[in-house]
Amino acid sequence: MTGVQTCALPIYLRLAIGAVPVPIYLPYLIYPSQTKRTSGFLPPVIGSSSLLGTKFGLNYYQVLGDSADATLSPTWYSKEGILWGTELRWLISNQHQGKFTGEIIRSQSLNKLRYRFSLNESFKNPSGWNFYLRSNESSDNLMDIDYGSGISSLSGTSHASNLLVEKNYQWGRLTMKAFSNRAFIQSDTEGDRIYNLNFPNSFYKQLLPEITLQTKALSLNSTFIDMKFSIGSFNYLATKTDETKTMNSRWQRSDLALHAYGALFDLGPSKWSFELLGREIGRAHV
Repeated sequence: MTGVQTCALPIYLRLAIGAVPVPIYLPYLIYPSQTKRTSGFLPPVIGSSSLLGTKFGLNYYQVLGDSADATLSPTWYSKEGILWGTELRWLISNQHQGKFTGEIIRSQSLNKLRYRFSLNESFKNPSGWNFYLRSNESSDNLMDIDYGSGISSLSGTSHASNLLVEKNYQWGRLTMKAFSNRAFIQSDTEGDRIYNLNFPNSFYKQLLPEITLQTKALSLNSTFIDMKFSIGSFNYLATKTDETKTMNSRWQRSDLALHAYGALFDLGPSKWSFELLGREIGRAHV
């Protein structure tokens, strides 16, 4: 992984309370100067807002060998408390890399634990195995807007988790996938749109998981045949803010598809071919 080398620079910061100056001495300040990665403190983050109050954050960057690093970023808000944040990155090889970011805070105004995290991991094995994981979750729909930075945070987070494991063979591919997509429900007629206990807070659509076997086309003279078979289950889940379930509906599903195509004959300048598709879907409520 690439990074920066840092060096120490003495710095003096002078503040004043009313007309009385208050000297504050910081022993050193870490700043980038060259290409080698070095652990150390990053410049502090200072700000204020009418919603969260005064903001002060002090980030620390830690090198974890040649292939990983981490950043610790606690941020104090005068009206809400301390937002504990971290970012961890790893680049084991070109076939294996990932990143984790997370933040958590006990909101003083809401008396509620709020959080958000994002995890991305990808791994490709020379033997044909591939692994992909992406998860982006938060405790509520306003977490990104309240504690995000920049205009992009206004669009909110895509609350989704996706898992894909696949193995490639000469004859086809074996795949296992799962996902959980979360949509926050909002209703102006129910009072508080996010924290009202009498209204469903979120709705999940889940695939738990699905296994698929897909073959490559098999040649029989001028005809080609391939097959795809999937089996898995869907779940629809609605919950309230207090985690009470208002709906839990699970469906088992199977899907078999046979595909045949090929050439028939030539008639003058035209060529005639055919394509057949047969599909059987089974579904049952669990």
